[in-house]
Amino acid sequence: MRTPILLIYRLLAYLSSGILLSSYFEPTFYFVLLCCCSYVVACYYTNALVEEVTLALFWVAVGAFLMSATPTKPQWNGLSLIEVTSYEGQSPKRYRFQAKGAAGNIVIYSKDSLETGALYAAKLRFMEAKYTEYIERAFLEDYLLVEPARQPSLRQRLIQRWADLGIKKKESGFLAAVLLGDRSQLDEDLKSQFKLLGATHVLAISGLHVGIIYALLSALLFWLPQPYRSGFIVLLLWGYAALTGLSPSVVRATLIFSLYALSLLLRRPQQKLHLIAVSAFMSLLLQPTLLFNLSFLMSYTAVTFIVLSLKPLKAFEPKNRLLRYLYYLIGVSLAAQLGVSPISLVVFQQFSYWFLIGSLLLIPLMPGVLLLGIFALIGEWGATACQHLLSLLFKGIVWTTTGLHPLVEVNGFEKRDTLWVYLAVLLLMYFAHKALDQRRSD
Repeated sequence: MRTPILLIYRLLAYLSSGILLSSYFEPTFYFVLLCCCSYVVACYYTNALVEEVTLALFWVAVGAFLMSATPTKPQWNGLSLIEVTSYEGQSPKRYRFQAKGAAGNIVIYSKDSLETGALYAAKLRFMEAKYTEYIERAFLEDYLLVEPARQPSLRQRLIQRWADLGIKKKESGFLAAVLLGDRSQLDEDLKSQFKLLGATHVLAISGLHVGIIYALLSALLFWLPQPYRSGFIVLLLWGYAALTGLSPSVVRATLIFSLYALSLLLRRPQQKLHLIAVSAFMSLLLQPTLLFNLSFLMSYTAVTFIVLSLKPLKAFEPKNRLLRYLYYLIGVSLAAQLGVSPISLVVFQQFSYWFLIGSLLLIPLMPGVLLLGIFALIGEWGATACQHLLSLLFKGIVWTTTGLHPLVEVNGFEKRDTLWVYLAVLLLMYFAHKALDQRRSD
């Protein structure tokens, strides 16, 4: 009997299983090819059960093969040629930079300030990753400047444009983070306040920001016929993703909205969960190590819980427009927090009481903030308005966070606890969906 679960969810489960099993199972290319041939034969000459087993074996083998073929540790020599891509902030003792080299991307901690965009011959001492073994971090023990920084990128020129038009450093650093994905100039006090409010996701470009850009583009291009509008929006979204540096979170969000726009273009609208599963499958197929990436896990978990919560929320939505807006804002924020909290507790051992306040205060303002940041590039009038409004926003954040209880430290929350929490919540959502379907049929 054929399994009732949609094909994309099964493929995603099989591929993920292969990636997880890659430590114990390293198939060769010929084994993967044999599995593929077995599946083709099973489709023509056997029953549905054998067909499903061979399909599962093939994609498990693909996941394990891709993972085993992906170098998990860059093969840096004693002296490596690296390019510093961005400044990430400063701790009491060291500067932190993102860099890339022939062997991959890396986070570097240096006692000296490095030049963004410059090439260095560097001697690195690797450190154990804190959150995942696939994020490489190293101390810079010795270095030599090989090539100075080139001409500033478009992103750097836009940041300089804000400064030239009179926007202060704190405000321009915030705009650079939420619009361009450059957090190097973000004020440390502001980061602490966002962390206290449980709203650090607002500072990193993700689905929220790309969704707002998508909505703004759809509103601006309403006059175009549908096929051209969707295609043009997809091109603009990927251009924006390139401008922000093609960070994993931006690429994931852009991929989801591109698939959504493509479904509209083909006049075959898909369920949101299907689009999420397709984007996750494509991401893992291109970069299997993402399965161990904290940002990947938290972003996909959050958006999945949001989508799963929409149907139960819709059943009890108020009729008043303002109340309905607040109702969905609170409900979606709770669903996202419920999704990411178990992972956050395992990794960071911290929890914020005030995430709901942060969502109610900041998320409704983000479309205006992004639009103001764009207007601030046009002329002094836009920059002046943006400066005043962002100053008011920061004062509101300071006033809100003054006297709040600090982040709660949670110790002893293990991975197995996370699995039990997710199982319980998913079962509750399943029964809630079934009950709603039953009530509608009655």
